[in-house]
Amino acid sequence: MKPYIRDLDTQYFSRNLYSTSEEIHLAKRLSDFAAEFKHFIIVGSYPVQNNRYYKVRISLECQDPKTLEIAHSSLEKLLGDELVKYDSDPVSNAASRVYKMAEEDTPSGQKLKHSIEVIEKIIDKYGIEDIILSFNGGKDCTVLLHLLFAVLNKKSGPQGPFNRPQLFYVREQTPFAEVETFVESTLDFYQYESTKISRLDGISAESGDQKSSAEHPSLIVYSGHIKQGLFRLKHDFPNLRVVFIGTRCDDPWTENIVEVVPTDPGWPEFLRVHPILNWDYTDVWNFIRGLSLPYCCLYDVGYTSLGSMENTHPNPELRYIDSAGRVAYHPAYMLQNPRSERSGRTKNTNNSHPR
Repeated sequence: MKPYIRDLDTQYFSRNLYSTSEEIHLAKRLSDFAAEFKHFIIVGSYPVQNNRYYKVRISLECQDPKTLEIAHSSLEKLLGDELVKYDSDPVSNAASRVYKMAEEDTPSGQKLKHSIEVIEKIIDKYGIEDIILSFNGGKDCTVLLHLLFAVLNKKSGPQGPFNRPQLFYVREQTPFAEVETFVESTLDFYQYESTKISRLDGISAESGDQKSSAEHPSLIVYSGHIKQGLFRLKHDFPNLRVVFIGTRCDDPWTENIVEVVPTDPGWPEFLRVHPILNWDYTDVWNFIRGLSLPYCCLYDVGYTSLGSMENTHPNPELRYIDSAGRVAYHPAYMLQNPRSERSGRTKNTNNSHPR
């Protein structure tokens, strides 16, 4: 059989589809489809491992764009609900996708539009150098990071160059390894200069000890509680004036909180900004899943609210028995009752918000 060699002078157009079915369940239908369009379409099937959005990528290539569209529509009808919308490059498409979602005449679209407006006003007033995002790897700050990235790069094309918000992470006393891994992988995903990480775990803000060698690190890491971390942040980086926080109104300790407010007396002086304050649990997951964003893997095994290893467990409402008779948990985005979001958390008297 002669190897297939593509004529480099011939232009090909391509489309991708993404299926949640295993390749073995698609094989017969894809084979029949390829036979039907064999004179016009090159069909490829590529199973993937460890992708939370799809299991098989199906590629269609054709020299004629109209024929490609006909074949694409035909395959969509053939596979139906087995197909999912997937964005293979959420970073380059961040601004266009987020702003398009904000135009939707839905409650979620209106909330998103308002969140964007809150962020834009702060950026216009303070610029990028004086702001920072509190990022602990949770779902809410994952949403907020992408929102900030989209707003900061509204005027950038898909090729960049991109602006990125500075991040700081206050580590729990007993953090999940999965959370730590996700926090650092986020730097790669958004193409930060990943070597610029300031780990200041052992430095006291009051002591005046050695500072980080990075003048403007991508990620600043402290250990302890949020209040202590903010004091140290203000000491080490006095230029920072605004902290973006992924707080929602149904979180604990938020009964009197507003979107933009200074920190309370006794806290270091920052302007706190909560752009997704009025979002709910469903809004958060619709945004993450709708844009094909990465998120901490613990959410795929039943965790719905993340804290430390000592006070965080899978949500009992997601528990089920699998086909082998073992206890398992559905992913967080399948939770039916958002009010039980924190059912996997034990009570913690430490106020984790800078109030």
